[in-house]
Amino acid sequence: MSKIFQSAALALLLPFVFTACSDDDNTPDPVIDPVPTPATAAYVVNQGNMYGGVAGSIDCIDLESGATTSGLFFNVNAQALGDSPQQAVRYGSRIYVPVFGSNLLWVLNASTLRIVASVPVNAPEAVCGAGEYVFVAGNDGIVTRIDTLNCQPSATVAVGPNPAGIVAVDSLVYVSISDGYNYANNYENGKKLAVVHARTMQVERNIAVGLNPGALCANSRGEVFVLTRGNYFDVLPKVQKVSADGDVKDYCDGSLITLANDCLYVVNATADYANNTSEVSLSTYNTLTDEELPITLPAESVPGWPNAIDVEPVTGQIFISSDKGPSDYDKSGYVYRLAPWGELLQRYDVGIHPFGVVFK
Repeated sequence: MSKIFQSAALALLLPFVFTACSDDDNTPDPVIDPVPTPATAAYVVNQGNMYGGVAGSIDCIDLESGATTSGLFFNVNAQALGDSPQQAVRYGSRIYVPVFGSNLLWVLNASTLRIVASVPVNAPEAVCGAGEYVFVAGNDGIVTRIDTLNCQPSATVAVGPNPAGIVAVDSLVYVSISDGYNYANNYENGKKLAVVHARTMQVERNIAVGLNPGALCANSRGEVFVLTRGNYFDVLPKVQKVSADGDVKDYCDGSLITLANDCLYVVNATADYANNTSEVSLSTYNTLTDEELPITLPAESVPGWPNAIDVEPVTGQIFISSDKGPSDYDKSGYVYRLAPWGELLQRYDVGIHPFGVVFK
């Protein structure tokens, strides 16, 4: 890869019960570091295998030494994480982990991974933060607003069947409505984003998008990017861009997305389940100019079957959580740590079905 492209890429990447927040961890969120510094560790959320009776877990990768600590959540808290944790979010001094099968949101100290609170939420799928709140999208069609000071739910709103992603833009919260269990009827009650006002907790409008929308992210201009996952057959996944005034345009093909420093990272993966192999590519887009910066992955950098992509915002390093192959969701997996231009820096052995990282 050319030095020119490296420089350009780097420039873009400048028993569960409710418990109240503990007395020794009651700093209001978010706590903003005025001088960004690179993360020192990455927490890996592993989904485990609910059908096989294997609970989720959180491993820790020391980004300075490269050492991995397995099962850190259990080691710190002496209890299991729960069934089918989803992608976690760091907001301020805390990490929020929605645990779908256990019907709760863990609130964790970002430095120690110690439990601050557990908040009952029905089938939580996704979480985001805005102001003094975090918002949780539940698979039951409800968005719950939680006060970060006391870790208590303060309001709810019905948004539609099977929400799958959530992101905040100023005073608005965008929620992808998938109608994901209604595949027999082509997800007819989904295909939209519900736009919720963060203060009033009312749905202000719905925006029509593609089939089976999932993950959401937003840039500094308030443009929202939505991954529409198709029907897993003849409608392929793609990314759409939603402008601040609600106009929707197709943006690119892709099956996983994340956004950091106005740069959109897109993984496109196709599976050959018969042979347990896949084809995987990675692209980046400057979302302010829509310029594509394709990344050619060396063979050793290509994950077997990616489940999530995350970016450390200061260094621009890319972390891809992956199974060993498309059929290996019930086996231990890997996290690939890549340079911004795609070079493999390190591959880490982690738990069963890794599903994303959160930075310390």
